[in-house]
Amino acid sequence: MATGISKNMKYNTFGLAWEQVKIFTDAFLDIAKKYNLIEIKLEEKIVQISY
Repeated sequence: MATGISKNMKYNTFGLAWEQVKIFTDAFLDIAKKYNLIEIKLEEKIVQISY
């Protein structure tokens, strides 16, 4: 891992709407991919969340 890069990060998304959480995670993942910190391979899945 590069110098100055933290191995652990915590973010509080309490109080955010699901759309805001999606925007946050998309931005975070874009940055991580740009700097080759992660490689993501996702299968398309439908997730249903019920409360």
